[in-house]
Amino acid sequence: MAGEKKSDLTPQEKKARRAQARAQETRARRAEREAMAMERWAVMRQKGMRHYVIKQGLITWTLMTSLIYILLLGVSLKFKFTSEILLQVGMAVFFFAIGGVLFGTATWYLSESRYKRHLAEKERLRTLKKGKK
Repeated sequence: MAGEKKSDLTPQEKKARRAQARAQETRARRAEREAMAMERWAVMRQKGMRHYVIKQGLITWTLMTSLIYILLLGVSLKFKFTSEILLQVGMAVFFFAIGGVLFGTATWYLSESRYKRHLAEKERLRTLKKGKK
């Protein structure tokens, strides 16, 4: 196979080789994106869990869900807000904030788990390379 010319390959073999090459490229891109994400996470985790939960959960989640909720509610009411509706919006924002804290906490632990797996895999590969030398 190594000494064969490309013209000697059947169309099915050519197709299989192209698929293998694409799969290999995809794995390489995925590994590169994962490494970049883990570098960003290493910086983020240095700021601490509280900072992450406040920024990603409380602020980002609460603002985004509240904005979407208010826009959808406004469209359905043709933007005629009454004091009763404003109270409802206030309560919704309060519950979105609680959800944001839960979301931020959950994503912190998921990211930490992913980061630890990444470090373990990195260490495993480093050990394998040392063993080959």
